Amino acid sequence: MIDKKTLSERDICTKFITPAVEKSGWNRLTQLLEEVSFTDGKIYVRGKLTARGNQKRADYILYYKPNIPIAIIEAKDNKHSVRAGIQQALDYAQILDIPCIFSSNGDGFLFHDRTATDGNIESDIAWKVNIKTIIERGYDLDIKNPTKPEEEQEYNSAELMEMLSASFEKSQTLLNQLKRAVE
Repeated sequence: MIDKKTLSERDICTKFITPAVEKSGWNRLTQLLEEVSFTDGKIYVRGKLTARGNQKRADYILYYKPNIPIAIIEAKDNKHSVRAGIQQALDYAQILDIPCIFSSNGDGFLFHDRTATDGNIESDIAWKVNIKTIIERGYDLDIKNPTKPEEEQEYNSAELMEMLSASFEKSQTLLNQLKRAVE
């Protein structure tokens, strides 16, 4: 078995991140772009000499629909922690106005929601999952939070109907916001 620490960032993308993204339901042809350059690089001027700095390049951009980006994934080699790409992805997401970011080093994914309004951008709904666990589960990303015990709650029919109605209302509000953003 190969030592992940010896792999390059691109190898980590090819062997671990891309398969996990595809297995979680993203269509590689229509919803995923890799190594997306979005700036030409800063221009430096010294007297009559000019030079251009490095381009900014997102490792992955995930699209809800064509031309509607919803997430950036910043990859790092396995010598870095899973969260090492968060700041870089935040910078890119701000420039590109993309709401969600992920960071990965091939061991798992760390999620950050830029739209969070309650101050909890990393919370009990986002946790680190080892890539080995994801592979063992056949890339099924529906994994329960291991740090939070499941609470059993019982509801009567009226309570369930009210919860369902509130959920539909929230969904409709989000759908209307998306429609306005697309128009």
